[in-house]
Amino acid sequence: MTRQRTLNPRSLLLLSSVLLALSSPAPASAQLAPGPGAAPQRAPAADAVQLDAIAQMLTAMKLPALLRYQMTHTPGMSQEKREVFQHMATHVSDQEIAGLLAPAYANHLSTSEAQQVAAYYRSSAGQRRADAMLVRSGALGGTAQELYTDKEVAEYKRIDALPGVHSMGLAQKQITEQIGRAFADWSARYYAGYRNKAMTRIIAVMQDAMAHGDAARVPEPLFEPSGMPALDKLMNIIGRNCIQMAQQTHSMQKDIDSYNINQAITPARLADVNGIAQSRKDIGMADQRMERYLSDVMAQLQQYRAQVAEFAQDPMARENMDKEIAPVYTLMLRLAEVQRALFDVFNRVLGFAESRQGRIEARDGRLVFKDEADRAPLNELMLQLQKVVAEAQQVAGDGTKMSEKAMSSLTAEK
Repeated sequence: MTRQRTLNPRSLLLLSSVLLALSSPAPASAQLAPGPGAAPQRAPAADAVQLDAIAQMLTAMKLPALLRYQMTHTPGMSQEKREVFQHMATHVSDQEIAGLLAPAYANHLSTSEAQQVAAYYRSSAGQRRADAMLVRSGALGGTAQELYTDKEVAEYKRIDALPGVHSMGLAQKQITEQIGRAFADWSARYYAGYRNKAMTRIIAVMQDAMAHGDAARVPEPLFEPSGMPALDKLMNIIGRNCIQMAQQTHSMQKDIDSYNINQAITPARLADVNGIAQSRKDIGMADQRMERYLSDVMAQLQQYRAQVAEFAQDPMARENMDKEIAPVYTLMLRLAEVQRALFDVFNRVLGFAESRQGRIEARDGRLVFKDEADRAPLNELMLQLQKVVAEAQQVAGDGTKMSEKAMSSLTAEK
């Protein structure tokens, strides 16, 4: 007879940790989001030389400085969103910002025109004009110095009359909207980069906890702080919930292994009344331990949801978070069902063997039947057991696939 094991849920716990990270609500504008040091993505259809010329033009016009100011002075932002923008404003360069803005102007400005505008804004008159714009917006202190010579006036009129510059003026609404979409995508990737860096560290610590249980030393701090307090607080909640679940898993698996479930329905046990009694005791303890474990993990997931709820301020964010967490609940419920079914079949095998005491015996590691008619009922039970084991393997396989997919999401967003 084949030895059977209870389903090892470790792969499901790894899955849950990744899904918890990916389901966590991000600041409201963008599910904010390139990782630390990553450059903004450019539109692939645009010409690289043209984009570089436009980026240089925007830098000369000091538009990155304006955007940096707006990132930290726009009213009505949530605290989490403001922290992300403040972090970006501090850590990204003017060149990165200009590279983000450039594609929005590519349909309106040629390379030559961008170079002419850039050359103008690098002049003393152009710099005064750019500084005046920053003063008016509040991004630069002082008084706007807009006194120009006749020659300087003629030059900026010539620049303003360029077809591309005129086209940009007419398309300002579309340009602004495109920049808004590009910035939302960039900020989302920026946020996710720091989140994923923290989550990669958390997963490593959690795996150590699954291997060593309470003996695993949880490092302090759990991960390198990002400098965004709300994100760090959220990741700390996720990390400590995941590690606690990992420790619960280790403790449960250690206890289950100590009950010798592998021996529960061996021929030697089934042919002996004392062996059957021992198997019933072992299975009863394993059943109770697994139920307690499943209850603890479900309670842990509920605690996680309650702790993270404050980061999901609007109903839609909470609904989306619940949808992402749902696969973890579903897998744990499936795990509970298959474990109960497994213990049920074990107990029915023991009940059958108990009813046939004196008519079966163990010989050379096999059951020998005095009445061959008794073989068919036991074979039927073993077929049921094989079916349950196949279902358990399906649950484990589904958990592994979902875990790999979730891990791929973390890697892809770095």
